[in-house]
Amino acid sequence: MTRHETDGSAVLGPGGRPCASRSAVIGTLLLIATCGVAVVPARAGLLTAWEFEAADVSGSSVAATGGIVATGDARYTGSLQGNAAVSAGAMQLDGTNSYLQFGNNLTELRGMATMTLSAWVKPGDSSTALRRIVEHEDNFYFWQESGKYRYTTHGTGGDSQAASTTAPAAGAWQHVLAVYQGGQPAAIYVNGVLEDTSGNQANMPGATQTFQIGARRSASGTASNFFNGEMDDVAIYSGSLRSDEISALAGGGVYANRTSPTVLAAAQAAQPVILADRTPNPAFGAFQVWLKADAGVFADSAGTTPAADGAPVLRWDDQTGHNNNALRSGSGGNMTLAATGIGAMPAVSLAGGTSADFLQIPTYGPNDNDDLTVFVVAKADAQTSGGSAIRPLIFSGGPSYGAGAFAISTSRSDAGGPDALGYFGRNYNPSPPYDEFTKTTDANNFGDAQGHVISLVLSGASGGGNGTFTGYYDGLAKETHDGATNNPSNGSVQIGGDPGDTTRRFAGDLAEVLVYETALTPRQRRQVETYLVDKYMAAASPQVLAHWDFNDRDPGSGSFDTMRLVDSSGNGRDAFAGGGANPPTFVAGGPYEGARSALHLTSTRDCAIFRDGFIFGDGGPAAGSDINFGAGDSFTIETYFRTSMTSGAGALVSKDVGSHQPSWWLRVNNGALQFLISDGPQEPSIWATDFPVADGEWHHVAAVRDADMDLLRLYLDYELIATVLDTTTLGLSNGNDIRIGEFNSGSLQFLGDIDYVRISAGALTSSQFIQPGVPEPATLLLLVCGLTGLAGRIRRRTR
Repeated sequence: MTRHETDGSAVLGPGGRPCASRSAVIGTLLLIATCGVAVVPARAGLLTAWEFEAADVSGSSVAATGGIVATGDARYTGSLQGNAAVSAGAMQLDGTNSYLQFGNNLTELRGMATMTLSAWVKPGDSSTALRRIVEHEDNFYFWQESGKYRYTTHGTGGDSQAASTTAPAAGAWQHVLAVYQGGQPAAIYVNGVLEDTSGNQANMPGATQTFQIGARRSASGTASNFFNGEMDDVAIYSGSLRSDEISALAGGGVYANRTSPTVLAAAQAAQPVILADRTPNPAFGAFQVWLKADAGVFADSAGTTPAADGAPVLRWDDQTGHNNNALRSGSGGNMTLAATGIGAMPAVSLAGGTSADFLQIPTYGPNDNDDLTVFVVAKADAQTSGGSAIRPLIFSGGPSYGAGAFAISTSRSDAGGPDALGYFGRNYNPSPPYDEFTKTTDANNFGDAQGHVISLVLSGASGGGNGTFTGYYDGLAKETHDGATNNPSNGSVQIGGDPGDTTRRFAGDLAEVLVYETALTPRQRRQVETYLVDKYMAAASPQVLAHWDFNDRDPGSGSFDTMRLVDSSGNGRDAFAGGGANPPTFVAGGPYEGARSALHLTSTRDCAIFRDGFIFGDGGPAAGSDINFGAGDSFTIETYFRTSMTSGAGALVSKDVGSHQPSWWLRVNNGALQFLISDGPQEPSIWATDFPVADGEWHHVAAVRDADMDLLRLYLDYELIATVLDTTTLGLSNGNDIRIGEFNSGSLQFLGDIDYVRISAGALTSSQFIQPGVPEPATLLLLVCGLTGLAGRIRRRTR
């Protein structure tokens, strides 16, 4: 399985202009894809765009160019009215009777929590008359009047306007853009420059009225306020664009240098969800909310005074650049910062209890057609009793009866308590206890007073369907349920409480919250989970038990029977070249500094063996003590290897006895990695068949047993690729050797090269593994470097 990242660059023609046509853009994207760069289908914020290309026009009909709602949707094909015409890639309007008319069924363009309107306009005169650019009657208006560009939302409490300082320029192209957020000031940009923010906007209504470009049309159907001039690249986004995205659309105020909405959307979609340093990418187009307690937690509502340990939290700032900040609701002062809340990392601690403080994101809430991926790192305390059964970690829309967009919630103490953790939404309405993630009978349920990574994916909503929810708990796939409506009760995101019910308060710690307006691919989801596991679940005091680096001889050398293979950990657990007539040879090592040599193993060559107390023939010390693991012991096995074994099984590292006897091993089985532990009765295992490794390339693998979380994890090239539940309850100890390259019976010989094997006490995470390009120290105080240059696979270093 080839895995790639992209640099996220836009597909542009000469001078930064978009390619000459959409077919050229699409063709270029396909070319990139065939060159090995996967263009990730992502939400990117674009609902609809009209670019007025020749291919969009048929008679008086003008189809939308793109957008996740508009693509192929006949509702978004407008009808040219009066003298309106399209020529040279723009729409011409004469200011007397011409405009582009649509029906009253563009439901996605009303009742929005956040919106960006963007257009290129070329006014035909310097009149001060009111001339509409875009309007959705009784919902929102974007126009020019009295020497200014203006925006307002229609709603109760008056229509507060944002107005530009730059005047419409007759005969010149200008880029105009308005950003709306319910309850917040609207913003007006001209040629990419912010010029005004108004007073707070009313919440956008959901009025069933007509939509038009270039005129106003009243409820009775009468058109007026006609625009005079030309228009191009009219676009509507569900969300607030970032400043760099606004600049790209504006092209520095030069029409010829503009980036079209569809090209921007493609560039947004192509951004990697995770950067080379293994952190989330704020520029990923679908990334809407990123709250992390190690940044942007404030003791004041203005966001100027960082919260200290134990101090009340009034504001938690979004790190995506969208300014979807979380603000305190309540005045009890009982929501505080815990400096070491989860995994020695900061967290926001919520007290729970009736009317306790919680958080609201007033500027963001998903819409009906939004797919979603939500991540929460949380630890639960005991929940209160009485009142509603719902104790929400996060939700959008009214949670009652599952009517909202989504909810992740535990239950009140007498309805399952924190042991049970579940989800609901889009009229999927389970009865308490909510237990789609964990049940009260689960060994590692949410009530275990530990931090957990919770992931919820909503797919199928973007196509107008009811959507399907799938939950993941610490990387484990849990339950999948279909929604029952495509028209949920939407609303702003609430964290830790519900403004509609004072008893709905979550008690516990929240360290990180991420919301993507797309159903992330499985690999993208795993990448985010890898980042979260690495950050919050790293082993506190890991210890190297043994490290065989196989640098004992130069590449091209042979070994001999019982030759010492030094343990560089300092623990004296030296191994020996396997006891037979054909011991391994040495070849050039793998892709990390200091990897001079690796063991080369074939079906005719023996393995490497660690046997406690073994007496070598070189006069040196005997091998050190055995390595065994009890029922509660966490450990990590790492190795670099390469193989072309597409069939059969070959052991990388094993301390095995036989089926249903205490054992553990890591092997390649039919071209894929397999990791097993056994206490006799129970034999949990991971076989990662979706990730073939028999390609002759170097790979890093880490097999982790996390006894505290009752989990087995498998990492390939520093990405968490699989997690299963550890069902063992007894120890794994046995008296057999640790063998590298075969099982203890001499069977299942590995064919290929093994650079090193390291065994550590503790459940290590990816930043604690031996890193590519970093010399291996004697301890685990490792420098953390990114995946730059790996291209999704660890490739052999040129020497």
